Amino acid sequence: MSRSMTVGDASPVGCAVRTTGPSNSAVAYAAPYDGVSRVNQPIHSCVPRIRRGFRLQYEPVQQCHVLLYPEGMIKLNDSAAQILQFVDGVRDVASIISALLEQFPGVPGIDEDILAFIEVAHAQFWIEFA
Repeated sequence: MSRSMTVGDASPVGCAVRTTGPSNSAVAYAAPYDGVSRVNQPIHSCVPRIRRGFRLQYEPVQQCHVLLYPEGMIKLNDSAAQILQFVDGVRDVASIISALLEQFPGVPGIDEDILAFIEVAHAQFWIEFA
């Protein structure tokens, strides 16, 4: 049986392979290769950390949390800031989701929103997986 090759099939880069849609096509998010293959590791068991050179802090002038990096800053909305405050290089994604579910009980779809944000933050190179 033949199948098309995706980034996730080509090399051991990135932590998560996300299955999307009915076609089960995989999308992998690249990260610097550190010699440990994480391609088929489910995203829930990945441990995200804020990327080296980035710093999360509250900026009083902006009246919001920001992600600082050498070339500038990223203004974060409240939801993004809440999620990134749990990204510490120790907790896995499942623990982050669990902690936020406890903090915000009864919010429908919060787990999917957290996963989507983590995937976007990783694709934007704001975070990496330990």
